[in-house]
Amino acid sequence: MFEGAVVFSVMTVLSLALLVISLLSFFRYRSMRMLLISFMLCLFFVRSVVLSLGLFFPSVAAFSGSVYVWVFDVVILGVLYVAALKP
Repeated sequence: MFEGAVVFSVMTVLSLALLVISLLSFFRYRSMRMLLISFMLCLFFVRSVVLSLGLFFPSVAAFSGSVYVWVFDVVILGVLYVAALKP
């Protein structure tokens, strides 16, 4: 369990840092691509928080292993794909 807690905490902090950097970049350049990337990183941060909470709360842990997490991952990848295609 300790290894999972370390991995999830690093993932949460890293996703939060990348979210802040992308939001600062969006406010500086006002690019739609940066807005989509910020949205994707926000979704990734929410996902990592939910997975981190799953280590401590059994009801959240049941959710973190469900199909909803996989669907959430597909949505995150879809937003990233759209951001990459946006000129």
